[in-house]
Amino acid sequence: MTDQRETASDAFRPSEATRLRTIVMGHREGVAICGISGAGGIGKSYLVEHVLSSLEPTKAGWMTLRIDAAQAQARGDFFALV
Repeated sequence: MTDQRETASDAFRPSEATRLRTIVMGHREGVAICGISGAGGIGKSYLVEHVLSSLEPTKAGWMTLRIDAAQAQARGDFFALV
């Protein structure tokens, strides 16, 4: 069954977009961390931007935090914050 929130551009990565959308929408309360990993240049950032723009999390009162985990100092600061 197709997710009603899927867009025409999901055709390029339907399973990843649907899975990420399910993770985001399935979370109820508290802090949740969803890690996305892979080689550089495969579209990880694009995937996240695409899914979040279709869900509009700020309208639901959510806040998103992002970190480039390749940077050790930034990664440490992020985990200290969380």
